[in-house]
Amino acid sequence: MRKIIRLKIRSDKGGKHKKYAGKPVKRYKRIRYAKKKGRKQYLKIWVWEKKPMSSEGRRRFPSYIRPYVKPVIFKFGQRFDVPIFEIGSRKMIEDWCVKNIGYPGDFYLMGFTGTKKNKYHVKPTKLCHIRITEHPEGLHAIMVRDFKLFRYRWFYHT
Repeated sequence: MRKIIRLKIRSDKGGKHKKYAGKPVKRYKRIRYAKKKGRKQYLKIWVWEKKPMSSEGRRRFPSYIRPYVKPVIFKFGQRFDVPIFEIGSRKMIEDWCVKNIGYPGDFYLMGFTGTKKNKYHVKPTKLCHIRITEHPEGLHAIMVRDFKLFRYRWFYHT
């Protein structure tokens, strides 16, 4: 029969370190800031235009990757600070796009969300996909897909 040998573990396991490398450990309190969620007056919106990729751009990819690459590029457009009462519903967003973008095409409205993975601590995320078409009476916008507008409480309650 084999004898079970217990391994020795630290006596302060699970506790906070009082010393590290012979020096006392500094205690820092985490600073908690008031969240801005639900109290925003303006929304930062970045408009990206969706365009087909050129054949020259497609040929730059290796031949074994080309079948899997989407033949689409996104061109960075303007950034707007939009008051939330101007984009409170689907119809208002469509009217805002016609007024501010002003030419036909496919567009992504990008919003900014917090992240700790880059030095800016924000990243752009898709809010919705807008398609602006030209009609005899003028430009007409349609929201093709709503990606993240459900996160904004005011969007569906106004």
